[in-house]
Amino acid sequence: MANASTRRAIDFDAMNRVFILRHAKAGQHVTNDHDRPLTDVGRQQAHILGAWLAEQGIDFDAALCSSSLRTVETVENLGLSLSYRIVPQLYSASARAIESVIQQSPVDAGTILIVAHNPGVTDLVESVGKHDVMGTCEIVELLSELDFASFGSSECRIGRTFRPQP
Repeated sequence: MANASTRRAIDFDAMNRVFILRHAKAGQHVTNDHDRPLTDVGRQQAHILGAWLAEQGIDFDAALCSSSLRTVETVENLGLSLSYRIVPQLYSASARAIESVIQQSPVDAGTILIVAHNPGVTDLVESVGKHDVMGTCEIVELLSELDFASFGSSECRIGRTFRPQP
């Protein structure tokens, strides 16, 4: 049995990071769920989150976003200097489907952003140990020693979390 002195040290700076973001506050159904826009509160949430990301010094190597209007507006209101890729499979995706998108990331390692929906985002972070429903515009950092092609939530730790309060 390993004791504290023989356990392998974890180098958190060398870990890969996946930031899971639930879209900001959206309005009621307009014509269908897919086309729901952000509310004024949602745009404020996204701006506050963008400022927090900058303050934390978080830069993304890739940003992957559901095709819904509210997720696209969320990522656009973050003020990222990086373009994002729309991934239709993230719309109403299960936790397993989100993991699959991460495994097919356009980068092998580094820091990526996933912008998606409940219940999939909550189910994914619950499998790592966060036991609260993710609120609108809440972000959770998942840390992993594995490259993205081998990503599995069971191999992750929770890092930073943040939910903007306008």
